[in-house]
Amino acid sequence: MALIKIEQDSPEVIAEVREIIARLGAETSKHSDAMGLHGESMYVLGWIAALARRGLLSHGVLTQLQQEQQAARTRPEGSDGPVPTPCA
Repeated sequence: MALIKIEQDSPEVIAEVREIIARLGAETSKHSDAMGLHGESMYVLGWIAALARRGLLSHGVLTQLQQEQQAARTRPEGSDGPVPTPCA
């Protein structure tokens, strides 16, 4: 059986996660559908956690990406603040 080399904190994986986080941030600034954005946000957080659980992201990078994802959910200045979460 051949072994597959897995690189932790691969720049390609991190770039892909950041691209998805950026898209989430763009959607947040365009829409006010809190429930839909909350669902998308939870999907992204779950995906990031799954990457970390499989050893593709270190704890430090996981924390950094989670913070970036949370910041992406914050509306731009001049709006009503952060996107409300349905359960908050």
